[in-house]
Amino acid sequence: MQAIRIDSIGITHLGLMRTNNEDVWAELPEEQFYILADGMGGHNAGEIAARETVMHLIQSMKMIPKGSLTQVAVYLNQAIKDANAWVYNLSLQNPAYQGMGTTLCCILIYENHLIYAHVGDSRIYRYRQNLAKLTVDHSLSKHVISRAIGTCVDVEPEISISSVHPEDMYLLCSDGLTDYMSDHEIHSWMKQPVALERTAHALVEGALIRGGKDNITLMLVKVAT
Repeated sequence: MQAIRIDSIGITHLGLMRTNNEDVWAELPEEQFYILADGMGGHNAGEIAARETVMHLIQSMKMIPKGSLTQVAVYLNQAIKDANAWVYNLSLQNPAYQGMGTTLCCILIYENHLIYAHVGDSRIYRYRQNLAKLTVDHSLSKHVISRAIGTCVDVEPEISISSVHPEDMYLLCSDGLTDYMSDHEIHSWMKQPVALERTAHALVEGALIRGGKDNITLMLVKVAT
C-alpha cells in the first residue's frame, strides 16, 4: 500500500527558568513514526531517561515487521515495554539515575490508520476541523504522574487505532506547552491556514508569553491532501 504523504516539524525550547532541556523528540519519516518524551529526575537523569527511551524505540521501529494493524499495534506495545525495562535497568546500575523516568507519546501512520500510544502526561491532539485530545493524562493531579517510563519494572502503555483523513494534523507535546496554552488557544493556532513551521513557533511563543517556565517541546504532523 502506498504511504500517505506527511509533512512534519519538531521544535523544542529550554523555557524561561530551566538550565537544561529534559525533553526529546525524534522521527522516522520513512516509517512515518513520530515520538516525544519529557524526562524527570535529578542530576540530569530525566534527560537521560527521555533520550534512552526515544533511542530505544527508534531502533525498535526501524525493524517494524509488516503485518495487520493489530499486529503492528502489539509490536509497538511491546517495544514501549522493552524501552521501559531498558531505562529501569539503567536506573538500577547508577545511583545518580535512581528514580529517573520519562513520559512518552508517539504516533505511527500505517495503512491509512493512526496507531498512537502514550505513557504519562505528554499529549496527542488531532485537528480535523475541530481539536480533539486523543490521550488522557496518566496523572493523579497536576504534575503528579501516575504512570511513566522507567520508574517501575513494568509499565502498561495506552494504545489506540483510528482512521486517518486527508489534512489531519496531529500535535504531540510536553506539558511545557499545555500548562500554559489552553486547548482553545491551541485550536486557534492549529486552524490557521499557515505553514507548519509558523504554527509550531507560534505555539511555543504563546507558552513563553504566558510564563513558560518548563521545557516546551512539540511535534506537528500533517497528512497531505
